Amino acid sequence: MKPKLKYAPFAIASAIVSIIALIGTYIVYSSLNQLMNGEGDYFSTLSEFSISSLSNGAKLFGFGCLAVAVVSLILIVYFIFEERKLSIIVTGIVGIIEFILFVHFFDTIGSALSNIGSYLFGSDFSYNDIIGSMHSSLLLVLLASLIGTVINIIILLQMYHVIHISFLQPYMPSLQKQIQTVVEEAKQDEGGESQ
Repeated sequence: MKPKLKYAPFAIASAIVSIIALIGTYIVYSSLNQLMNGEGDYFSTLSEFSISSLSNGAKLFGFGCLAVAVVSLILIVYFIFEERKLSIIVTGIVGIIEFILFVHFFDTIGSALSNIGSYLFGSDFSYNDIIGSMHSSLLLVLLASLIGTVINIIILLQMYHVIHISFLQPYMPSLQKQIQTVVEEAKQDEGGESQ
């Protein structure tokens, strides 16, 4: 009988969305990093940005992080109800952490905007502090994205036997579920009941 794929679609989806999130995060991070290295001349540095590239990066960043959160919730549900393997729950938790850091980054942007508003009314204001806090917050998202991507790619490659890391094998989900095995177990159960 043909094998039925079990965890494979989730592993592929996890790897794809984590790569998308990583690419988007890196584009936004590199733009912010360029802004920080502009020696305080933010307006002239902003004029050098490729707006279309930054816009595409921001879209990938937002979509990737939201998709990672959705897939992570699905993985946690899968872990609870289907297959309790350590790699599944680790992937899910890293994805949730990545999403929390993503939300924190936007909270930092909200704080920056409120600081700009208060500056208009005479409060002290520093571009360096705001850009620095946004940079630090985004760096955490980038690190979480990188860790999540590496974990997802290792799991996918291990499942498809492209790489073989023997100590990870007991914690890995199964790629295939043999239908024949399920049928044989059912027959054994029926045989046991008839006796």
